[in-house]
Amino acid sequence: MNNIFKKRQVSFLIQLLILTIILVAVHSYLAFYFVREILFFSFWQVYIFHFVVTLLVYSVINYQDSIGKKQIFNSFMISTILKMILAILFLLPLLMSTFENKKPDVFNFFIPDTVRSNSWVVILRGSFQSSIEGVPWRMVRVTCPSEVMVKYSSTSSCPSPMASII
Repeated sequence: MNNIFKKRQVSFLIQLLILTIILVAVHSYLAFYFVREILFFSFWQVYIFHFVVTLLVYSVINYQDSIGKKQIFNSFMISTILKMILAILFLLPLLMSTFENKKPDVFNFFIPDTVRSNSWVVILRGSFQSSIEGVPWRMVRVTCPSEVMVKYSSTSSCPSPMASII
């Protein structure tokens, strides 16, 4: 395996583990005071699912980037669709059951998922910053005397000094 892959994988695993422990602690604390219903899924089941799926999606993206593929958008989208299918399969026993109040369980599944996803974007941005910085193209808004246009380029094609990098 590639050293870059291993380094990023270990770093992400530690960050994900810390984030998961913090989320479980906060979620358990809030549920202790505010949730009065009996839940179908325990917190640890939900967080183990999120932890494993997040680690798998990140591993695919990290592997693609570490072998030199810079076009990882398709892998990310396929992994995200797979994650959605797995989430439906995970929730299927709840949805098919005769359990009376299903809303708290659905909230307990998707609220941590949303928080984790938003945190994951911050972590990913830091992990793949070198890949992002290597891209020479910037969005440049060029204001020429006769027209205003938005153009993708690494240099301004307008003779006017009124070009600004966005």
